[in-house]
Amino acid sequence: TPNEYTGAIMKLCTDYLGKFITMDNKNQISMIYEMPLSEMISDFFDNLKSVTSGYASLDWEFLRYEPVKADKL
Repeated sequence: TPNEYTGAIMKLCTDYLGKFITMDNKNQISMIYEMPLSEMISDFFDNLKSVTSGYASLDWEFLRYEPVKADKL
């Protein structure tokens, strides 16, 4: 993403339960977060494009399964 959107993206990721891992700043900023897939599939990508005026891109990979305490509804 371009530099001017860094703060907005970091706030968006923390709002979606993202855990900050690292950030690389060359000519554009690359940020790495760990985030639950359930948060990403709701509307994360749409909001990412909104806060960055369409400039940010998203690349993701599956890391692991984690057990949760959940009841069947």
